[in-house]
Amino acid sequence: MNALTGLRNIRWGLVAGGGAGLLLGALALVSLVWVPFPLAGPPLSPLSEPGGPHLLGTDQAGRDMVSLLMSAALSSLAVAGFGTLIALLVGLPAGALAAARLGACPQPARVSALMLAPALVVAMLLAALGSAGPGIAILAVAMPGAVASAFSVWGPVDALLGRDYVAAARIAGLTALPAMQRHVLPALLPLVAALGLELFAAAILIEASLGFLGLAAGTGGTGLGVMLREAQGFMQIRPLLAIAPGVTIVTLIVALQLAARGLRQGIDGSPA
Repeated sequence: MNALTGLRNIRWGLVAGGGAGLLLGALALVSLVWVPFPLAGPPLSPLSEPGGPHLLGTDQAGRDMVSLLMSAALSSLAVAGFGTLIALLVGLPAGALAAARLGACPQPARVSALMLAPALVVAMLLAALGSAGPGIAILAVAMPGAVASAFSVWGPVDALLGRDYVAAARIAGLTALPAMQRHVLPALLPLVAALGLELFAAAILIEASLGFLGLAAGTGGTGLGVMLREAQGFMQIRPLLAIAPGVTIVTLIVALQLAARGLRQGIDGSPA
C-alpha cells in the first residue's frame, strides 16, 4: 500500500471523527471564558422548556442546560485527558522496556477495551479511602490505562527491534537506547497516536461511568456522568436533561474511535 492509498484510507476517519471531536472540544474550551448563562449566577426558573434564550431549557436547579453541558464536557475532557496522559507516560516506556528485556508479548496487543472493569475497581477502592473527586477519576483512568498502554506497544516494539536495520545499527555499535530512539520510536508514532485516541475514548467512558455511579466527580463537582445521574428523577418530564449529556458522551467516544481507526488502517507501515 503506497502513501497515497494510506492517506485516502485515513481521510474519512480523521475528518469525521477528528472534526466532531474538535468541535465538541472547542465548545467545551469556550466555557472557560464564556457561557450563555453563568452557572455561578442567580438560579433561573427550574425545568424551563427548551426554546427562547434557553436552547435546551434549564435543569432542576435552574441552570441553563447549554451552559451546564459546556462546563460538564470541559470537566470530563480534562479528567479523561489527564488520566490518558499519565497512562501513556507510564505505560509506553514500560512496554518498550518489557519488549527489550523480555522479548515477545505474551498477551494480545490491543487491550484498551478491558480498562472499564479495572477502573471501576480502582475507583471503588480509592473512594473508600476518601471523598469522591477528580483525582479518583484520573487515577482510575491512569492505572489500568498504563497497563493497557504497555501491552499495546510491547508486541510492536518487539517486532521493530527484530528488524534487520535495527540489528545492523546494534552491530555497528549503537547501544540499545539510542537505537530505539533513532529507529523504533519514529516507526511507532502512528500507533502511539492511535493508542492515545483509543485510551482517551475509554477514559471518557470511565469518567462518565464513575460520575454516574457517584464514585468520582469532575472538576467543579460536575461532569457528563454527573449530569446523567442528576437527571434520573426527571426523565419523564424532561428527557432532554439526560439525552443531551448522553449524546455528547456517545459522540465524543465514537469520534475518537473513528479517528483512531483511520490512523490504524491508513498509515502505511505502522505496526498494528
